[in-house]
Amino acid sequence: MQDIYYISTGQKNGFYTLRHQFSVVIPTAFGSRIHDYDQYIATLSTCPKKAMEKARTMGYAVSEPKFTLEEIKRRKSELVQAEREALEKRVEEKRKAQENYLRKCLKNKVWPFGKYAGSNFSAAPVDYIMYFGKDETLGPVLKAEFPELFPDIIDAYYGEVKGKYSEEVICTDSFSFESFYGRTNVIKMVTGSGNVLTYMGSGSFRADKGSKMVVSFKVKAHEVYNGEKVNKVFYVKEVK
Repeated sequence: MQDIYYISTGQKNGFYTLRHQFSVVIPTAFGSRIHDYDQYIATLSTCPKKAMEKARTMGYAVSEPKFTLEEIKRRKSELVQAEREALEKRVEEKRKAQENYLRKCLKNKVWPFGKYAGSNFSAAPVDYIMYFGKDETLGPVLKAEFPELFPDIIDAYYGEVKGKYSEEVICTDSFSFESFYGRTNVIKMVTGSGNVLTYMGSGSFRADKGSKMVVSFKVKAHEVYNGEKVNKVFYVKEVK
């Protein structure tokens, strides 16, 4: 069991310090184990000879340090730099591996992550595909693979307010929320020409995200929301 006193350096390598290193046997439920301790005793000096003399005056038998403080700083600096370079190398290797994996997945048209990882794009439901259509990496590939789910959108008003129309549309978003007046359904649709129609109400009209259908409707209002032109519609029903 070791029990030694030795001269080391502080965390900032500004002074030589006196430390005590020893081991203690600790009883446990399964016998015993040895626990090592390394404790600080005192700050000595910036000079190795004076540090040794001071420690011996205090009654501790220690040897003179082999390296100067500057040498220790240099060695630690080189070690830190080497560790940093090794870490950067590992990070870059991991990045390249992930990049190659992603490129391979996109080439084979399979999901690189998520609950459908390793499966073909077509294995995922329409709303999942449309959600990742906004992703910077997956988006372009998904839009090329499923063009019918990502229609081109134009910023323009549709028809005339109070006008009645019938159009083939694709539902690009569908959700509900509770308000003071009860449940409100919000359904966004895009026509073949790229106009966005927005239905908001508690009526019986429903549509699943990604579904295509022919609907009849009446234009309720032309408005601007977040700088974009909005076509509000009501009395919407699917034409069978």
